[in-house]
Amino acid sequence: MNPPDRYSADAAGILALYMRLGTDTEPERLSITSLGAWEGETTDLTRSLSQVSFGVRHANGVTMPWTTGVEPAQALADNSRLPGTATWNGDLIGFPPTLDGVQGDAEISVNLGTMNGRADFTGLENEDGSTWGDRDLGYAITVGTNYLRSTGGDTGTVNGQFYGPNHEGVGGSVERVDLTAAFGARRQ
Repeated sequence: MNPPDRYSADAAGILALYMRLGTDTEPERLSITSLGAWEGETTDLTRSLSQVSFGVRHANGVTMPWTTGVEPAQALADNSRLPGTATWNGDLIGFPPTLDGVQGDAEISVNLGTMNGRADFTGLENEDGSTWGDRDLGYAITVGTNYLRSTGGDTGTVNGQFYGPNHEGVGGSVERVDLTAAFGARRQ
């Protein structure tokens, strides 16, 4: 599953507005040629697990992670079906600046009493099987209603959202200078 078409159109529009047009561009000077050359191809990595689909798309010089799924029926903190700590396991896929694929394992764990936890990405490898970086990334996270964000750990940022009627899935992004990735995981 590729990201919905609206994401592609949004990314192309944002690219044009923020990267290709000068701040002094007058509307009457806009034309197809003023936007410069656009690539006709995209490079996609995609996966689906349980209640979440996720991937990374590279087009026109922009690499963009995405996730999609069914929104939960309630806030994670209000889900009485979950024990004190909940864990989701899955995959991470992404692109470094060279656009050679990177993949590895994802584990998200949340203490439902504190709504804090960890996002750990392990066994990271390049598409040729060689080790990516030191193989592991780890982040402290905090959880809001049905979203998560990093609060510390390795460089970069992690953002995510829980999916499925009862939080069966989680998906999100890892964005660093050397990697743009998406992850998806299912609750254990």
